[in-house]
Amino acid sequence: MNKFFIDIKSSPEAHKKLTGMSQSLIIENIKKMMKKGLSSKIELRMPVIPTYNDTEDVVKGIAQTLKAVNKPEISLLRYNYFWEAKLERIQTNQQALKIKKDREASIEQVKNLLEGQGISVKLPQSSSLLKSTNYKTVYIFNQQNSSFSPSV
Repeated sequence: MNKFFIDIKSSPEAHKKLTGMSQSLIIENIKKMMKKGLSSKIELRMPVIPTYNDTEDVVKGIAQTLKAVNKPEISLLRYNYFWEAKLERIQTNQQALKIKKDREASIEQVKNLLEGQGISVKLPQSSSLLKSTNYKTVYIFNQQNSSFSPSV
């Protein structure tokens, strides 16, 4: 493996509240990887979800987690609104978040809060860089008609 991408979506308390699951397994796996000397292969990421994980309490909890695993650095990811349009097509019971808050303002807010806690922050790539990147198409399997369709 060249790189391990691990998402830290929230503080341990908020993670349990939002997902119903403990964050402890994620944290333990990061600690084990760090002990094996894999620090340079680990990229911790935080998808910034406006109004869900951009509050001061949550961000401080994430900073504490990063310090606890001895990796005080994180890459921020922009919330992707487009997945919500796919919910009906992929036939899931998951509900759209319908977030209206400006995601760029959330990114900046989280960056400032993390840096204030001594965390090194890597910002998302600009859209011009993303346009030059080659992406593979992901296909979604539709169980009703046993067909695959590209996910946009």
